[in-house]
Amino acid sequence: MKFAVLTIRLILGILFIYSGYTKLFPVELFEYTLANSGFIPWEITPYLARIIIGAEWLIGGWIILGISLRRITLQLAAGLLILFSIYLLYQILYLKQDGNCGCFGDTIIMSPAQAIWKNVLLLMMAYLIYILPPYFEFSNNTKQYANIALFTFVLSLALPFTLNSLFYQNDSNHSFTRTGYRPPLEILYDSIQPNPPTMELRKGKWIVAFLSLSCPHCKLAAYKLNVMKNANPAMPVYLVLNGEQEELPAFYKETNAERLPYNFLKGKENFLQLVGPVYPVIFWMNDGVVEKKTDHISTTQEAIEKWLYAK
Repeated sequence: MKFAVLTIRLILGILFIYSGYTKLFPVELFEYTLANSGFIPWEITPYLARIIIGAEWLIGGWIILGISLRRITLQLAAGLLILFSIYLLYQILYLKQDGNCGCFGDTIIMSPAQAIWKNVLLLMMAYLIYILPPYFEFSNNTKQYANIALFTFVLSLALPFTLNSLFYQNDSNHSFTRTGYRPPLEILYDSIQPNPPTMELRKGKWIVAFLSLSCPHCKLAAYKLNVMKNANPAMPVYLVLNGEQEELPAFYKETNAERLPYNFLKGKENFLQLVGPVYPVIFWMNDGVVEKKTDHISTTQEAIEKWLYAK
């Protein structure tokens, strides 16, 4: 019995820690998932994402160490799992999503429905720990308990901000920052292309993202642009995709971006001719002229809308 209880505790604690770790690298996917709720502002998501990750690490560590299991830790674990499950139901019923929920980042791709069943299993494990006899549990009346609890609390909440800093530095080269020119968009409309754009991207203002189907950062860019489009359906977003077409279903499963208009650009040489060696890249285009270039991290909904509606 003792071995079984300790094994369940170890598995549950490790899963909480692993869940937080996969959300942290890359953390942007989790940030965009939070923003996709529609009621969490973009400016808050970088902080909230890291706080939630820290909470997962704290709960996982306390479960393994036996810090106030019955009085605090298991209640926190159950509360967080129930909160996650409510949001997953929101994704299914309101957002109509069945792609990656981001519960394990992009390490383990899970749909919201699969993640709910995973949470049910974890809740059952927490309940077993609660009803079975406690083994190796710190008493909250000792100095040792207070020191360990405080140390792990500070460490868990500080580590996400330390390991993945909020301060992003763009290391793009000069060609990435070049603006004020007309890229050869006629390549997109060439008769050899399998699905040329149905709209005229050389007229009016467009946010055109050039993405490779196999590039992890490109998937993050597509996910973020889809969240922005959900928040503002009038936003003129367009994707130019490159890669193997059989990769497209997996790309959409990870990004939930299948509703965004796109065309599949045939030929890597054509893709590089348009964007150069740095991608993902997002062109802010006005009548065919590139007025600005950004990557997925430096692209914000507020800045795009300000640019779109500027006279």
